[in-house]
Amino acid sequence: MYYGGSAAKWLKLANTLKVRGLINQRLIKPVTQAQIDAIIGADGSKGIAVPADDFKFQYGSNREAPDARHPFYSDGYENGGPGWYQSNFMMWTMILGKGDIVDPRVRYYYYRQDCDEEAEDAFTLPCIFQNAPNHYDGYPFCTASADKFGDPGKKFVGYWGRDHGDGSGIPPDGLKKTCFGVYPAGGKFDADNCAQVSNAGKDGLKGVGINPIMMSSWVKLMLAENTLANGGDASVLLESAVKESVKRVMDFGAADAGTSTLKPTQADVDAYVAKVKADYAASSDKMNVLITEYWLDCFGNGIEPYNFIRRTCKPARLQPTLDVDPGPFPRSQFYPGSYVSRNQNASQKANLTTPVFWDNNPAGCVK
Repeated sequence: MYYGGSAAKWLKLANTLKVRGLINQRLIKPVTQAQIDAIIGADGSKGIAVPADDFKFQYGSNREAPDARHPFYSDGYENGGPGWYQSNFMMWTMILGKGDIVDPRVRYYYYRQDCDEEAEDAFTLPCIFQNAPNHYDGYPFCTASADKFGDPGKKFVGYWGRDHGDGSGIPPDGLKKTCFGVYPAGGKFDADNCAQVSNAGKDGLKGVGINPIMMSSWVKLMLAENTLANGGDASVLLESAVKESVKRVMDFGAADAGTSTLKPTQADVDAYVAKVKADYAASSDKMNVLITEYWLDCFGNGIEPYNFIRRTCKPARLQPTLDVDPGPFPRSQFYPGSYVSRNQNASQKANLTTPVFWDNNPAGCVK
């Protein structure tokens, strides 16, 4: 199910996880380049260094029991559309967060079912008639594509998810809100179709997606983080990782994107890479530029972002919750009840602000 039984690739994964473990503890045990080179080699070839070595789970196309398709697809492309919501802030970051430069991956990550804002009402999109909370100044509200924050609907073009912490009831919007796209869910490439998913499990790549677990571009970004933390220049690693990520996503979605004229061109990709490089060079907070790209690259995986956010307290300006005072960011999770009850040496944490052993960042560092 992984690597086709190749022991050599499993060893590369093992070495990569050793480096990951070191870097995850870098706040309490600084990691030198010599330590990393001793595990994966100076050229990284003893670890996951190229896309062919990516560690991922491959889903299939079987629709009947057992359903072998990507869960995002099974839930989102049948049964009346998706039951979950995309992050407005992540979509905004990709389409508007860099000014006129659009992230080339956005049409692969997301598929818009409905681009007609004039048809929305208080039943399908209640927040369109509400004002943004005061603490949302500078953040998108209600949809990802409003042209004036706090004034949704003026330029709503279908990037329709939810704001952070919106726990309100679900309106009849299953066949309107934004779906997962072709990557990594095996859904559809967004070619401005603005049409509902088929509701028959026959769209796009039919669910033949992947669960990304440890990808070569992530390894480059992880190494870049450590380089930067040690006072080095991470620009080369950052550029390489961004190029590799964009290529991986575009190659994955090529079968569904076909000959669409809306596929990103090489000029589009070059412009995005150039923007990232320029932002990194000009920024006084280079770690924030780096970790923002890491966050965008990890789409489809929540474990890596949770770890690097706790390590770095970046990205620095994630969208706040709708509630102005939601409580502190969870620095760790509770132990499972069975672990505590069956282990006489274990005791449950008092709260979720208790950091894990490698996290010595100050309280409130994650905003």
